[in-house]
Amino acid sequence: MNRDLLDILNRIIDQTFKFAFKYSEDDYKKNDKNINRWYNWDWCMGVAFYGIFKANKYLNNNDYIKLMKKWIDFRIKDKIQTLCINTCALMTSVLKLNELYKDYNYEKLSVDFDEYLFKTAPRVFNKAYVHTVINKIFLGKVWADTLFMACIYLAEKGRYQNKHIYYNESINQLYNHMKCLLDSDTNLFYHCWNDLQKVHEGVIWGRGNAWILISTIEILELINVDFPEKEEIKEIIRNFIRSLVEFQDKSGLWHTVINNKDTYLETSSSAGFAYGLLKGIRLGLFDSNLKEAGIKAIRAIIKNIDKEGNVLYGSSGTAVKESVEEYNKIPYEITPFTQGLTILALTEFVFYE
Repeated sequence: MNRDLLDILNRIIDQTFKFAFKYSEDDYKKNDKNINRWYNWDWCMGVAFYGIFKANKYLNNNDYIKLMKKWIDFRIKDKIQTLCINTCALMTSVLKLNELYKDYNYEKLSVDFDEYLFKTAPRVFNKAYVHTVINKIFLGKVWADTLFMACIYLAEKGRYQNKHIYYNESINQLYNHMKCLLDSDTNLFYHCWNDLQKVHEGVIWGRGNAWILISTIEILELINVDFPEKEEIKEIIRNFIRSLVEFQDKSGLWHTVINNKDTYLETSSSAGFAYGLLKGIRLGLFDSNLKEAGIKAIRAIIKNIDKEGNVLYGSSGTAVKESVEEYNKIPYEITPFTQGLTILALTEFVFYE
C-alpha cells in the first residue's frame, strides 16, 4: 500500500474512532441524532466497523481491534435497545472479535440475533425480511438496506460455523430482495417494496443501490458454492453494474437519486459503488473494462476527504421518501456509514494502485 493511501485510510479511521468515543451517556440522553449515530448500538457504527475490519487486513493495527472491542464490550451488557434488522449490522464485527477472543458474551449475543432472524423477524409473502429499526416495524415493506444490515452477517455466520442453514437464509434473502426491488426499466433497484399494496416505494436511491451491490459481492464471495439462484443473481448484478456505470457523472460520483441528474452528487453511495465495482472485477464477476469507472470514483472521493479525516458530502440517514425532491433535501453530514463505505472503497483500491 503506497504511503499516501495509507495516510488517508489511517486519517479516516482515526477520525471515526475520535467521534465514536467522543460522547458520554449524558450526551446520548439528549436524543440528538448526530450524537446517537456515534454512540448507539445501531447500523451506523456497524457500517463503520465493517470497513475498519476490512482495512485492518492490510493495516494490521492491533490498536484498531482493541478500540472496536472496547466500544462493543461497553454496549453489550445493557445498551442494546432492541433486536432488529438495523441493530444486527454490528454482528459481523462481533463474529470477527469472537474469532480473536472467544468470548461467551459474543456467542450469546449471536444466538440471540439468530433467534430473531430465524424465528421472530417479520417477513412478507416471499419470506423476505420486513425492514425493522429501533422501536419501529415497517409492516409489509422490504428495504434495500436490510441486505447489508443483516444478510452479510448470515453469510459470515455460515462461514464461521460451516452451517448451510445460514448460507441458505442469506441467499434466499438476497434473491428475494432483488426480485422485490428490481426496476426492469433501468436494471437498478428501488429503495422499498410495499408488499401489501404490491408497489415500489421511494426512488432509485443511490445508497440503497450501494447496499445491494456490496451485499451481493460479499455474499457471493462468502458462499463460494453452487446454488440454484446463483447464475440468475449474477446476471441481475451484471446488468445492474452496466446500467450503473452509464449514470456516473463526469466528476466520477453518482447522484443521490441515480437516474435524476437534478439531484446532488453524493459520496457514500459513490464509495459503495466503487468498492463493489472494483471488487467485482477482481473476483471475475464484472468485465475488467469497467475498471476506469471505479478508479474515477475513487479519485473523486479522495477529493472529498478533509485533513482531519472527515469524508464530506455524504447524505444523512434516509428513510423511504415519497418523492425525488424529498431525497434531494436530505442534508450532508459527517456519519459513521459514509466513513465506513469510504474505508471499504479505499481498501479495495489497494489492488488497483
